[in-house]
Amino acid sequence: MWYTPSDLTAHGDIERTTVIPVFGFTIAPVAILVFSGLVQSSRGAMLTMITGFTIGLAFRAAVF
Repeated sequence: MWYTPSDLTAHGDIERTTVIPVFGFTIAPVAILVFSGLVQSSRGAMLTMITGFTIGLAFRAAVF
């Protein structure tokens, strides 16, 4: 089903354009950093942090 831009906002897809980038840029990297801290590997933590920000950018790119 196709929506016009006004329909997208009316159908609540405005949440998709705000929640996903916020999740991608804040919650995901923080969660990955916490997990990496539990692993206690500084090189692994750096790698997963970079991966987390990459995932966040991918989420943002998928939205916009």
